Amino acid sequence: MTAEVTKGNPDELFVVDAANLQRLKDKTEYQHFKEFEATEPRTYQRSTRLNQGTYYLVLRDRTLGILSSPSSDVKVMARLEP
Repeated sequence: MTAEVTKGNPDELFVVDAANLQRLKDKTEYQHFKEFEATEPRTYQRSTRLNQGTYYLVLRDRTLGILSSPSSDVKVMARLEP
């Protein structure tokens, strides 16, 4: 998986499974895959083996104030192999 922030604020990027996505939304304790974690990335490239299932790429911008960009453009590419 590769991701590139082409415009905006690079902040947090990580991958969670379906159960942990709901925990993240509920603002309770959640787990994510450390192999896919990045903080403040401009460019991001990660690779690891995952079990069959549903996964979510989470991009979170915690930047506040006048220095914050109102929006971000992120280019994401993923390759799945059996």
